[in-house]
Amino acid sequence: MKQFIKIMAATALLALVAWTVWFVGIVFEFEYPYTFTLLSVQHAKSIDGVPVSKIIRGDGANWPAHLDWYTDSYIDDSCGNVRGITTVALAAPDNSTRYYFAYSSETHTLVPLTHGAAAHFPALMPTNDPVRLVQQMNGHTGPLGNGYGDFELPEKWFRKVTHTETNAGSSH
Repeated sequence: MKQFIKIMAATALLALVAWTVWFVGIVFEFEYPYTFTLLSVQHAKSIDGVPVSKIIRGDGANWPAHLDWYTDSYIDDSCGNVRGITTVALAAPDNSTRYYFAYSSETHTLVPLTHGAAAHFPALMPTNDPVRLVQQMNGHTGPLGNGYGDFELPEKWFRKVTHTETNAGSSH
């Protein structure tokens, strides 16, 4: 019985330490709480099933072999803290700009979040899917964005990954 109590106490202590490390990372906006998500983004696909890394490297710039995706709690919350979507950023190879994307860990798909990212990587945009402001689709008013533009996403994709399809099968 004493052995069982020691094992349970050690397990509880490890869980508390892990939670504390995660909590500190979220509060101080470190990247490490998102490590597994960022590893998944490396293998994300477009809506059409093409590897995102192939599309990005196809733009003619000198991208590194390992794309350096970035996010933290500030960037992720900047999209309105939408359930089912993680906001990630990718700096251009010459650091002249940042491209913002929305990633669904459920579908392993990635789409541009700003007009600049969509214009630079048009192959990542789904066809026949109108783009709307994230705030409007999330039930809020006004635009939301950053210095790189308003946050807009393809509506059908957004509704699918956030499980907010309308009952009639179409969105308003």
